[in-house]
Parts: sequence; structure tokens; C-alpha cells
Amino acid sequence: MKRNLIASSLFAGAVILVASFGPLRFAATQAQGAGSSCSGTPCQIPNLFDPDLAELKPANNQALNDFIKGALDTIKGGNNDKDRGCYPLPITLTVFTKPDPKDPSFQDLLADERMKAIWNYFVEKGLDPQKNLEPIKALGPKDGTAEGTYNNVDRDPPVLKTNSTPPKGTKVKQGDQIKIHATASERHVDGHKSWPSGVKSFRLQGLRHEAAALRSQSLRTELYGPE
Repeated sequence: MKRNLIASSLFAGAVILVASFGPLRFAATQAQGAGSSCSGTPCQIPNLFDPDLAELKPANNQALNDFIKGALDTIKGGNNDKDRGCYPLPITLTVFTKPDPKDPSFQDLLADERMKAIWNYFVEKGLDPQKNLEPIKALGPKDGTAEGTYNNVDRDPPVLKTNSTPPKGTKVKQGDQIKIHATASERHVDGHKSWPSGVKSFRLQGLRHEAAALRSQSLRTELYGPE
């Protein structure tokens, strides 16, 4: 698919800047993608567990079964064989358990057992969670519920990493050179959570009150393509 080809070939871009003076601001934006329900925002899956219990109640839970059906459609085409350094697992499921400050060991045990019950139910429905599911155990007031997300669209901006020579915080004087290296990445291993569609743009911008100083000094920018 063309979208996957773009994602795998344009997941990162880098900028090396040599400037005489002044802090700079970087901004990177992602390419756009299309998806289905549960792709752009998580689907709410209510009424999975009763309070303090880990027995799954799937029989009348249409939201859970609809999510699994959509998940099976999402993983068609072999997405589970993608490079995990670049791509996320196809599905994220967050299961909520009410915090229990008086008995944190029971709280943790309950969260583990609930996730295990969901895991086994997915297996029964023909979805291999080992290859396709990123499980998240969360504490919160929505006890016994879950949020499910298909990771087949790009929901997140690129992860921007910068470093400089001399390092940030070093005191410099006019005429000194500051070399800045910035990388915008949509690789999962770099912290990008959703499907990578590519880095659409990378903007370098001087702060307004220093614009005149930047214009009067030497400025050289080198753009490097996908790493």
C-alpha cells in the first residue's frame, strides 16, 4: 500500500544548523492518514468487570465484540509482520482498575488478572494478542471498563530530539558558533505511539525578539532526507 511505503521511507528527517547566535524553535508536522472507528480516538468498552472481580462479562457486551471484529479486520494484510522498531502493534487496549490505596497488592493482582482474562478472550476469538496487542493496565475511576484503539492511523506529531555544541545552557558571546542537530522521527522505538505516515514538514524558526540578530549573522542549514 502506498501509505505504508511512505511511512517506511519517510519516518524521519534531520536538520543540522550552524548559527552564530540565538536560541531557535523547531516544529515538525506529520503527514495525514485515514482510518476507521477506534482509530482516531479510543473506543469506550464499558461493563467488562464487576467491582473487585476479574471474571470477564463478554456475553452481552456488544462494544467488546465489535472492537474485536474491527481489530481482526485491522490486522488483515500482515501488519503483525512489520518492523517493530518503526511500527507499533496494531491494537492498544487500556483496562481500568479502581485504585486501592489500602491494599495496593490486591489492586495490582486484580489489574493483572483482568488483563489475563481479556488476553485469553482475544485468543478464543482468533486474535493473537502476543503479535497484535499492546496491553496497558491503568488505575482510574472507570473501574471495570476499557478503551480500545486501532493503531492504523497517525494520531501523533513526530518525536523531536535536539542537541547542540556547545550544550544547552552554555554561556556564549556574539560571534561564537552554535551547532544544532535536530531529528524528527515517527519510529515507534523513538517514542512515536501510532502508525507512522511520514514527516511532512520541518520548520526552523528564530524567536521574534532575536530575528534581527539572526538576520545579521551567518546562518547555514543542511537538510538530510530519511534516515
